[in-house]
Amino acid sequence: MGKATEPRCLHCASQKDDALHTFFVCEKWRDERVGLEDDGVRLTPDDIIPHMLAHRETWDNVARCVEKILRHKWADLQ
Repeated sequence: MGKATEPRCLHCASQKDDALHTFFVCEKWRDERVGLEDDGVRLTPDDIIPHMLAHRETWDNVARCVEKILRHKWADLQ
């Protein structure tokens, strides 16, 4: 995967674009997070892993969400 040359988010005003920001904070990916919450997953750093481990369907939904976000981020760097 390509890597940004600066640590800031390309999608919002955040000066730090790390995993926490991307998956739990950035408004660009809000719809993806809301989609998971509709499936009963509370998408927080503290709760995501227990939810994923409890149900295979939740694991698959989160994995698809993460893959979608990372594909979009990668495309934005091209």
